[in-house]
Amino acid sequence: MPLTGASPEADGPGPPNELGDTHGVEVIIAVHQQSRPVERAVSSVLAHAPVGTRAVVVCHNLAAEIVAARLPPAMADRIDLITLHDGIPSAAGPFNRGLDRSRATFVSLMGSDDYLQPGALEAWVRLAESRGLDAVMARVEHQAGGLVRTPPTRWGRRSEHLELTLDRLAYRTAPLGLIRRAALSEQRLRLQTRLATGEDLELGLRLWHGAGTAYAASAPAYVVGADAQERVTTSRRPIGLDLECCTRLVSGQWFTGLTGADRCAIVVKLVRIHVFGAVANRRDRPGWERSERTELAASTETILAGAPMIRAYLSIAEGRLLRAVLDAATDDRQLRHLSERRVRHGRWDTVLTANPRGLLARQGPGRLMAASLLMR
Repeated sequence: MPLTGASPEADGPGPPNELGDTHGVEVIIAVHQQSRPVERAVSSVLAHAPVGTRAVVVCHNLAAEIVAARLPPAMADRIDLITLHDGIPSAAGPFNRGLDRSRATFVSLMGSDDYLQPGALEAWVRLAESRGLDAVMARVEHQAGGLVRTPPTRWGRRSEHLELTLDRLAYRTAPLGLIRRAALSEQRLRLQTRLATGEDLELGLRLWHGAGTAYAASAPAYVVGADAQERVTTSRRPIGLDLECCTRLVSGQWFTGLTGADRCAIVVKLVRIHVFGAVANRRDRPGWERSERTELAASTETILAGAPMIRAYLSIAEGRLLRAVLDAATDDRQLRHLSERRVRHGRWDTVLTANPRGLLARQGPGRLMAASLLMR
């Protein structure tokens, strides 16, 4: 299979691609560790793929020969193996490397732990071509079972002509599925480098904000693998690094140019998923360092400044947790208790809002929970 070298990833956007196509689809698979089941990922892509599909395996800080020995020989003529040695534990570098070299009509990003159900890629391409779409959001499932219930779109299960705010697309920023490469090139979209996590946050939001996005509700799924003991995106880090993707986003030019409704839809998601998630991920620690609590409060204040009105859309339980997050003097045990109470979904204080305006609002907890339950 072809082996191509790559120089270390530079920060900032690379040169825009020429849009002349050599084949239909490239699935870019980043592999960071020898133990990852990359052969399963590649086989799932190519075994049931449309004509002209290629798997691009980016060996990230790994020797290409080690990875090549594990890939299926019968598929070698449809696999490109490239390397990136940048010494940075982030998926942004290898995915950007694959995107920068692509000449395909459509691209797809995939983790080496993950795989596609048979027929998924073919269904995404058929949907994109028949509707002239820029992006198809995959139906995502866990390998151990269960649907990833995002995006919680409008009641009635809309799957086409989706809009960022109306269909709560901010809850799915991972660009899993199929993307028309021209849409990335025209907006110069890349994953953000020099971030510990959330490198796909701005790319996903900007992509969904544009026209031409559909959710492939009835297509076979993208499956998130459960094999790896440690994924790059779930490693423990200082709180400031966990939230840097959010603070960088709300301070950026693209975000500040959005409408108030769009900023609100994004910030309420950042608080619920990133801020509250960072607290929940530390629930097993014996205690917080004072500096971490101060950093948590400062980062949250920066995020909230992007759309202060989102407080009206938080449940009573969420509001209590937010106040504790913002007050670095709150007892650690109380912070943990409020974090656990927030996820007891269905209790009165997780559904009701302190502000009556938020009770039936689109971004309020009641409608969000209902839309999530209706996903299939």
